[in-house]
Amino acid sequence: MADCVQCGYCCCVGACPFGDYDNEAKRCRFLDEDNACMIYEYIIEQPGAEISPAFGAGCSSTLCNTRREEKIKAMRERDDETRGPEAGKAVEVR
Repeated sequence: MADCVQCGYCCCVGACPFGDYDNEAKRCRFLDEDNACMIYEYIIEQPGAEISPAFGAGCSSTLCNTRREEKIKAMRERDDETRGPEAGKAVEVR
């Protein structure tokens, strides 16, 4: 399974048991602008949270997942800006 890069794809396909899917926006209403879960701290304290949602478990939807590709590109660009000539090598995603 590929690494999770927190692209928000899972939460745009459907909300987890704790989420609230916004049909108009086509994403969980608890995702922030960086696709981070705004109720993460609450969720991980709840019974059953170790099973669902599978935070950081990996990405099983890599094929044609433009959200993931865009996030990886942005991560590499940030790395390039901060690390200089040897950049890009630090961000390796499966």
